Amino acid sequence: MDNIIVGIHPVKIALQKKPHTIECLYALNSGSVKKLQPIKNLAKKHGVKMQWLDAGQFPDSVLALNHQNIYAVLRQNKSENSKQRDEHDLFRLLKKKTDNLLILVLDSIQDPHNLGACLRVADGAGVDAVVVAKDHSSPITAVVRKVAAGAVETVPLFRVSNLSRLLTQLKEHDIWISGAAGEADQYYNEMDYRGNVAIVMGNEGSGIRHKVKQKCDYLVKIPMKGTVESLNVSVATGIMLYEVLRQR
Repeated sequence: MDNIIVGIHPVKIALQKKPHTIECLYALNSGSVKKLQPIKNLAKKHGVKMQWLDAGQFPDSVLALNHQNIYAVLRQNKSENSKQRDEHDLFRLLKKKTDNLLILVLDSIQDPHNLGACLRVADGAGVDAVVVAKDHSSPITAVVRKVAAGAVETVPLFRVSNLSRLLTQLKEHDIWISGAAGEADQYYNEMDYRGNVAIVMGNEGSGIRHKVKQKCDYLVKIPMKGTVESLNVSVATGIMLYEVLRQR
């Protein structure tokens, strides 16, 4: 499932941004063929093979998703997981851009729907990099790609071996670390996010892990006026990131 992209928009973005990663497109030969014409045009433009299948020929793994009658199979040696970027790649990126950096750090986001939604928000907010832990994060699956709506192909994603150590290194690059935590004393919109900033978001159930939280320069909270204790992590991420944009 890691090398499959489903849905009209995610497939279209993959064709636009990384056509070389696609081995073949498979489309359902049905009444929705007209909707797939832009994808057909892109596939022809980039020399990507496209096959038309009957309903019974779609694999169960695709049928279980909201496929919109189209899916792409990625080349195994070109897929996102086969060439993961790590902290060394991240710091090469940081050397190229040194002002107004915005980094999203996701701690223990293991649900693929949540990871995909966070990547989509990160793309919308123009985040420079998304960082996750190698051992505490969902891999890039077909579900992540579908929910991300193409953001997997556009947002630089880095998997690091040690998040707390990574935050220490970010501080050495003059990046301030702000962590979202329900027990914080200050509200998220009371802080100054101008300059270089990393926003740390944790798992809905347990939040940011203790060792990671200790590395944050400050902790902030989102006000909760109802009965629920926390927001979905992608919603909270959107609130935090767009406050950064508002201030800038």
